[in-house]
Amino acid sequence: MGFYSGSISYTPYAVQGEPGIDYMEQMFESLLQNRFVSFDEVDFSESTMGWVSARNFLHNHFTQDEVFPSRDHILISLRLDKKVVPSQMLKALLPEREQQYQRESGKERLTRDDRIFIKEQTRQFLIKQQYPQTKVWDMLYNVPAGRVFFGSTAQAANDLFVEYFRKTFDRKISLVTPHWRMGDMELTSAMAWAREQLAPESFGVEHE
Repeated sequence: MGFYSGSISYTPYAVQGEPGIDYMEQMFESLLQNRFVSFDEVDFSESTMGWVSARNFLHNHFTQDEVFPSRDHILISLRLDKKVVPSQMLKALLPEREQQYQRESGKERLTRDDRIFIKEQTRQFLIKQQYPQTKVWDMLYNVPAGRVFFGSTAQAANDLFVEYFRKTFDRKISLVTPHWRMGDMELTSAMAWAREQLAPESFGVEHE
């Protein structure tokens, strides 16, 4: 993966709050509880997401030693599998499915609720037939420093990551912008005034 190969684009975040004393065990348990679950274990879902090994995204039964390459760092990957129902196939199958339902139910006419039910059943049938599209992003988390590096700069991927990080660790993260970085710098009065004229929106979206 990216952090192991040495070539990666990433988005930096700051983590709110301080880690507990026994954070390794607690965080590892949180990762296990939110590990990736395949479609075989999820009924009628169009997507499934969770943590996998950073060395091999097919492995969702990782060990603590894999997740913590050092006591201070978590290195893991977030995997998203998504199935897309082909609209043309759904549209082509519906008339046949409606006729079959009408014959089996003995109804002279199908109601609006009948058609909605048939469409949903057909959609679920097609979902099961589809092979998922897989996306994997690395995450490096320096726990004591409260810094996270997520291996994507795409807005959609980062939105998913921010929410899943919060779900996993019950902690909020904020985008590290140039404005944010300047907060820890020693600035002249003129530079400090210039900093106050800037807003985080100028550099990126702030995730709350």
